[in-house]
Parts: sequence; C-alpha cells; structure tokens
Amino acid sequence: LLFPFHHYLYPGDVNWTAEGSYFTWHMRMASKDVKGTLIATDPATGKTWDIDPKEHLHPRQTVSIFSDPDMTLQYAHFVAREAAAAGQGNIEIRARVQCALNRRKPRLIIDPEVNLVAQKRSIRPASFIIPFDEAPLVEDLEEGKSARLAPDRGSSAAE
Repeated sequence: LLFPFHHYLYPGDVNWTAEGSYFTWHMRMASKDVKGTLIATDPATGKTWDIDPKEHLHPRQTVSIFSDPDMTLQYAHFVAREAAAAGQGNIEIRARVQCALNRRKPRLIIDPEVNLVAQKRSIRPASFIIPFDEAPLVEDLEEGKSARLAPDRGSSAAE
C-alpha cells in the first residue's frame, strides 16, 4: 500500500529529481526542457572528450537520459563498462545537464564536478542531483555570477 506513495520519502520536488516517480500514483504534471553533455576523462592521461549518446541510443532516448538523473547515471555506467571492455581503462564521466522545469529559466540539475561512474545506484536520494532551490541558473554560470559552480567546469573537450 505504501509503494505508490514512496515519492514522498525523497527530498525536493519529484518533478525536478524524478526520484521516487516510478511505480507511483503521482501524476507527472510537469514539463522539462533539457540539454546535456557527457564528458569522459581518462585520469591516466588527462585527456577529455564528449560522449555522443546517439552512438548507443535512439534519438528519443537521448532526451530521456538527460531528463531523469538516474538514467544519466545508468548511461554513464554503461559507457564506462563499454570503454573498459574496449581497452580504454577506467574512465571518469561527468555530466553538464541544463533543465528548464515548467518553462522556468534553465538550471543545472546534475553537479558537473561529480564523477558519475563512481556513484552507485541506490534507492536513497542521489547526492549528485542539485536540489532545485540550490541549482544555479545557467545564465548566471555563463556570466560568472554563481559562486557554486564555475561557468566552464567540465564543459570543454580536449583532443
């Protein structure tokens, strides 16, 4: 009986975090416009590169992985396993995901400083999700107004 109401066990707005939204009676009455980039880093060499989700996913899935932080985490784990199997070693993956909830100004939803590969999936609240009320506006980051996160941290790819 409690399972359909488990979204109340998570802090913050379930429409923002998507935590606890599966198998619930809670109706999703929100719209999310998202843009995201995944950045891989080889810690042994310092080399970074962008990951193109279109290499593995259908175009509709590429939107879903950025609108749900848990899906972003799962995809990062998948890419890391694929890289290890291809002989690239243990890579780190960070995400820079902008989310506009219900036509508000876009904010970062995932902390771009966090290596998602090192994060374990859990039923507990994810520490890499930035709470809506603390998430910096993307425009403030671009103008250098936010002290929380650097404007270009993790967004550039080296060759």
